[in-house]
Amino acid sequence: MSEKLEEHSIPCVLADNEAIAQIALEHFQERGYAHLGYSGGRHRDRDQRGVCFQRAAEAVGLSVHCYDRTIWESPGEDRTAVSRAGRARWLESLPHPIGILCWSDLAARTLAEACASSDLRMPEDVAILGVDNDVLICEMTRPSLSSIELSTERIGFESARLLDSLMGGEWSPHAAPDKPIPRILPAGVVARASTDHFAVSDPDIVRAVRYIREYSVDGIGVEAVAEHAGLSRRSLERHFKRHLGCTPLQVISRVRLERICRLLSDSDVPLARIAEAGGFQSVRHLHRFFRQQTGSTPTSYRRLHRFE
Repeated sequence: MSEKLEEHSIPCVLADNEAIAQIALEHFQERGYAHLGYSGGRHRDRDQRGVCFQRAAEAVGLSVHCYDRTIWESPGEDRTAVSRAGRARWLESLPHPIGILCWSDLAARTLAEACASSDLRMPEDVAILGVDNDVLICEMTRPSLSSIELSTERIGFESARLLDSLMGGEWSPHAAPDKPIPRILPAGVVARASTDHFAVSDPDIVRAVRYIREYSVDGIGVEAVAEHAGLSRRSLERHFKRHLGCTPLQVISRVRLERICRLLSDSDVPLARIAEAGGFQSVRHLHRFFRQQTGSTPTSYRRLHRFE
């Protein structure tokens, strides 16, 4: 949904750009990217998604290189070719390796084509993350595109609810100008080949993170990760802080949460089975972990993200 609707006080339901930005940042951080970029839509001044991504990156001491078409594109008849050439020049000017968030999957595909037209490799030099999880675009691009999946069914449901309330006269945007616009949380990242790379040269970190991604649902702790990586716990934590800017426990929690959220939003699996599959001793332990990480409960999250 476009922020242009919000600018004109038109009732609308929007994706939560702050949450999208945070998810993208964590996805790149987990893979060790110290350089970040953003490729937005046509109206750069209205691109709140990019603004949120810059703000999230700055909060952890990182900066974002943003694509500016007025600098990199030359006038031409074929807008697609001009856009691709401009992005190729921009990509070549950036520090590498770099992780780039795109406004949408369509923008991500254009950037992937620009990358292919240069000597840059994806994902080794440029890791690309889209938004929307348009399966056709993501799977037909080579290499396939990772993407943040929006809760589109929930957005549609809330939009219908909003329209119904307007038609029923329950409230008016003119009578209640301060009524908050619903912001719908994204479902999470669907990881594919375009971000399947670690931007760190430390093989111990790569080994540790791959182990976490494979076995986090077994309830592993930091000691098990350190043992697998062949490091002491203290040394492992130093390596993570230096290369990823976070602790091993934070990565473990992030991966576990990601998988729990996917089960809650995409299935009807009972909480007891999710707790068991996630390595928790009981549903109570699952509740405590989920509330610590999100400020919500698993039941509330499922109710918000499942379309019924």
